[in-house]
Amino acid sequence: MRRSPAQDYRWIESGAGHPVVLLNGIFGILEDWDAMLRSVDPQWRFLVPEIPLFAATVREASIAEIGRHVWRFVDAMQLGSVVLGGSSIGGQVAIELALQDPDRVQGLILTGASGIGEHRIGTISHRPSTAYVRTQVANVLDRPELVSEERIESIRRTLGTPAAILKALRFSRECRTGAIASRLGDIRVPTLLVWGANDRITPRDLAERFQGALADAELVIIPDAGHAPMLEQPAAFAAATSSWLRRIGYGARIADARSA
Repeated sequence: MRRSPAQDYRWIESGAGHPVVLLNGIFGILEDWDAMLRSVDPQWRFLVPEIPLFAATVREASIAEIGRHVWRFVDAMQLGSVVLGGSSIGGQVAIELALQDPDRVQGLILTGASGIGEHRIGTISHRPSTAYVRTQVANVLDRPELVSEERIESIRRTLGTPAAILKALRFSRECRTGAIASRLGDIRVPTLLVWGANDRITPRDLAERFQGALADAELVIIPDAGHAPMLEQPAAFAAATSSWLRRIGYGARIADARSA
């Protein structure tokens, strides 16, 4: 875990070279990406910043506010233009930023991305119990045993206040609006879609809709994974990501120099 010397940002990272910034979903944590970062090709610099969806400092529960936080992190780290991606709502944030600031985004990596109107997250309880959270985790993951009881209790505590419930409801509404569907064709950068074969939140047909709407999109289906393939099948996720980055030539000059 690292902190920026200039700003109060927390993140994890691996590798060096051209930057790839990846964003969590609503209840994702940095550690969800640990195993994937250990498996990915170190030719690129992968960074996963903490996205404070439920922090008191985030006054506005919106995709736009989270997007502003992401660009502040990118600027604080002096990354310049990046390949940007994310899981679930993090993928939706990445799409919005690619639409708003196309010169800053060199490519997209999306997994279980929301935003085209069918994000099946179920109901949000106003008094979430441990059993409720455990049921939701089992719906999200093919391997719910990867989530510890401590993590389940942490999620329950996070949702334990009216303010947090209100934020969760607002983020859920933004996931379902479908507001980006008609604009996906405006994205011209290459996009990698990495989808869990058994994703029940954003099923495979949504991935195919993304692929059909984007100008340059490749779809990789990860077997034996649900809505979080980077957590459930990190080696397969890392292999798909590294292969795609090579194919699009991202950071090719650095790679050529090292192999010379």
